[in-house]
Amino acid sequence: MKDIFHEIEKTGAIDPVKLAFLKEMHQGTQGLQKDKDKMMAFMMNVAMKSREQNIKFTKDEMDIIIKLLKQNATPSENTMMDTIIKKGLNN
Repeated sequence: MKDIFHEIEKTGAIDPVKLAFLKEMHQGTQGLQKDKDKMMAFMMNVAMKSREQNIKFTKDEMDIIIKLLKQNATPSENTMMDTIIKKGLNN
């Protein structure tokens, strides 16, 4: 995951405050990858925290983040990400 943050930093496409938020979020996901329910709860908490801190990602920023995350993910992790993204779009 360290490489992903390096790649994001190299693009310069995401504000450093947002990038710090992403790094903090990533640290919180450690150990949750195999538990879909815990991951969903964590992601909902992250969404609430981002609203409280007024951190909003543009569609382009989200596309970059998702693309880079998926490059290093297993097929099951990609499926989980797709599920989380679809649920997020429907809320």
